[in-house]
Amino acid sequence: ADGISELHRRAADWYDREGMVREALSHAIGARDTAMAVRIVARHRTDAMNHERWQEIDHWIALFPGAIVEQEPVLALTHAWVEHIRMKLLEVEPTVTRFARRLENDELEIDAEMRRTLLGETSTVQGAIAFWSGRFDDSRAHAARALELLPLESSDVRGVAYVFRTFSEHYAGNPDAAVRILETAWNEDPGHTGSFPTRLLVTEFDLAFLPFDLPRMQRILSRMMELSRHRGLGESVDWAKYCLGRVAYLRNDLAEARELFEAVAAHRYTTHVYPAYESLLGLALVSAAEGRREDLARHTNVIAEFARESGNSYVREAARSFGAHLALLEGRTYVTPDDVKAVAYEILRHRLILTFEAEARNHSTDDV
Repeated sequence: ADGISELHRRAADWYDREGMVREALSHAIGARDTAMAVRIVARHRTDAMNHERWQEIDHWIALFPGAIVEQEPVLALTHAWVEHIRMKLLEVEPTVTRFARRLENDELEIDAEMRRTLLGETSTVQGAIAFWSGRFDDSRAHAARALELLPLESSDVRGVAYVFRTFSEHYAGNPDAAVRILETAWNEDPGHTGSFPTRLLVTEFDLAFLPFDLPRMQRILSRMMELSRHRGLGESVDWAKYCLGRVAYLRNDLAEARELFEAVAAHRYTTHVYPAYESLLGLALVSAAEGRREDLARHTNVIAEFARESGNSYVREAARSFGAHLALLEGRTYVTPDDVKAVAYEILRHRLILTFEAEARNHSTDDV
């Protein structure tokens, strides 16, 4: 057994040096050498995150037993970033809070540099959670601390921290401060590779969108699309297409909006949930504007299905509110049976308890 484990370690070391991370992890785990496997993830996670290789990262984490992921800070926080892309912020908040506390108290056996990086990452996620909860002062404080802690090599996470640092100032009523923060970020940009500038560009777009500065928005998105494609950043391409779809919809260019939203919605299981889900909503709005009732019903069903499948509290709540939005677009201030059907699964699922016989027959609460 010791000889087999040693062969696994040698294979893991070779694959690691060749950059074949999944194979390296399989052999390290085959050798039952958890410490080696965690070190492999730690070596490669930053570059993968910087280049938006979230599916690849998710596959790495899936190789580990769940109990190990929960115990190891590098694995737990890497998994938290995958869940952040899925907008499962409330779901990961307990994990992030727990490890932030343990890192602050220096309770974990990791080197000082990794401890500082992970503290910066927990602060970034906490800033995102606070922002989406409407706690802009908390978001600003968390994001500012993250930027103090994170190394320059953590390009993607620093970009995300700048996003929430900027937005928290803007939505707290400090637009001039938001502009200054973005200027600071752009001064830092030459030291980065990967997704850092696309994070700043999508932030600039949203700030330009509020006054609907169309020429500026088009310049921003043209640059973002060029950068994203040049650097092979699939998620950033989807963000750019989603933003272009928003512009096309407001220009009443419904055919272009539909094409752009469809391109992003097609990636809804692999890209960032926010542009994917909002693109699904965009398709429904385009169908409503065109008077295509059958297409509207189809897109509404896809929205409800995605909300059910995602296991995501943000998407579920957005799906519920979208039904009300459509009713208002139709001039209704009352509920119809179709409105009830659209949210029935989400409301009733957790209130039903299956019998042992039903579970044995692989029935679900949706079947009931």
